[in-house]
Amino acid sequence: MSAHLRLVADLPTEAQAAILAAGSTLPHVVSAQGLTGCVEDDGTCGGKLSGRGRCHKHYMRWWRANRDANPPKALSLKRATPEQRFWAKVERRGDDECWPWKGSTWKGGYGEFYVSPTRGKVPAQVFARELTTGEVCPEHLEGCHTCDQPSCCNPAHVYFGTHQQNVNDMVRRDRMPRGEERGGSKLLTEQVLAIRWRFRGGDTQAALAAEFGVSAGYISQIVNGRTWRHVGGPIKTHGRPGRRPINRKAAA
Repeated sequence: MSAHLRLVADLPTEAQAAILAAGSTLPHVVSAQGLTGCVEDDGTCGGKLSGRGRCHKHYMRWWRANRDANPPKALSLKRATPEQRFWAKVERRGDDECWPWKGSTWKGGYGEFYVSPTRGKVPAQVFARELTTGEVCPEHLEGCHTCDQPSCCNPAHVYFGTHQQNVNDMVRRDRMPRGEERGGSKLLTEQVLAIRWRFRGGDTQAALAAEFGVSAGYISQIVNGRTWRHVGGPIKTHGRPGRRPINRKAAA
């Protein structure tokens, strides 16, 4: 075994094999992760690492020789496996409790985890389920929670389902965002309530639309209960101030 192999003797087998396959020449796809010193000059350099398993002098020499060759991404020599890195970011609790994710998150508070250069980032709850069951999540499915906690990584609280199944669960458990909680909402709940109250009092849809900066069609949807349904249904216009009676003969 050459000198530079002795520096990485404690690395994973696949990492050692990659270096061994290159013989006495360090492959340009190796990274500095896990090494203790520069592995050039048959492992006798041992200088402070700068990049690609080389000290600054040898790294610059490698860079000048390969800058126009578009070399592949560096081979990761991390000691920790993706599984070990993942569970280090999860706060494991009781079997029936939620396991909060302590790593990076994206919209909605859902965790995300970088698996590898080929797979990239995946939802944390999906990877937790995959590690436990050995079943890879199909592309047309997603990780759905049964606990309603976006950051939970307890595999017992996650199942693979379609997007429609996930939405149906949200509706059934009354977790769908409403009103201003939804992205792109044009009005606040207080404004909608004021619109309905004033329309019931006689204000026209056109006047309300101009005042609140929305279209008359949007006002119509509000007062007829087609949108913002959680604040009330259709407003009956019979008997509203300024409204003609339905039975004109009776009114006469």
